[in-house]
Amino acid sequence: MLKELINEIKNIYVQKEIPKEFFEFQLLEPKGIVYAVDGGSSIIFDGGSWCISKIKVGVVGYKGKKRVVEKIKTFYALSKKDNEHITTKIMPEGKIMKSKNLEDAHNDVRTFLEAKEVKELYSKTSADDIILVDGPTEVLKKNIVGVNKTSRLRAKSGRSLIGLINEFGSKKLKGKMWYYEIGNNEYIVKLHPKSKFCYKITALSKELFGVLAYFSRDPEIVGYPYPLIKVDKIARVKEDEKKMENNKIKLMAKKEGLILDYDENAAIMHSLLDKRMYR
Repeated sequence: MLKELINEIKNIYVQKEIPKEFFEFQLLEPKGIVYAVDGGSSIIFDGGSWCISKIKVGVVGYKGKKRVVEKIKTFYALSKKDNEHITTKIMPEGKIMKSKNLEDAHNDVRTFLEAKEVKELYSKTSADDIILVDGPTEVLKKNIVGVNKTSRLRAKSGRSLIGLINEFGSKKLKGKMWYYEIGNNEYIVKLHPKSKFCYKITALSKELFGVLAYFSRDPEIVGYPYPLIKVDKIARVKEDEKKMENNKIKLMAKKEGLILDYDENAAIMHSLLDKRMYR
């Protein structure tokens, strides 16, 4: 059975060439502050037909190797089914958003708040400053760069486009940093000669790749910009944090005469079974 599976995979790996050229680039020391913006979100209480999420948006800034900015903003969101739609109220923003399904509502809120933070930050930056965004960015200016950690892009053969380009680039420019253009302002980029990974990057200026490479030499994850590693850490909503927030919400509701456990029990059996299986 596995041999048959491998034979099927061979059909995906049939592409032997790619049409465009690879271009080498050099490391470049930044002139201004390099910022990174990222958000984290998670459902902290699931009431079956409604849920509460916690969203964090972090910003870090580096002047050379020194971190000069680190801040975090915290939001909560109440999402509930409203006839055919899912409506979400963001607090303390007060903004109402609509989503297609309850499970993804917190992701929609996080995306909105990240874009809002990038716009506010951009209005305060100088021409020499750079803003790195985790993932595709809705705000594309000269000094704003979107870096995708993962991608589902496919080549003509059906193979991962990132994987295909990484294989060809690693052979053609072995031990080099390189970029390959895949579309309008979109590139596949290897940011460190020894990195096994390359990333889809959205940018208006190819000159910025050298600055990203400057920050991609940290041994924690060689080839990935360290400011994005740091901001991911401070923005992530961790498991212990989710438990603490869940208990806090139920305790505060109980003081108001609301017993939330009944609604929660309508939605948590899957997670309970998972915990019993892997303890």
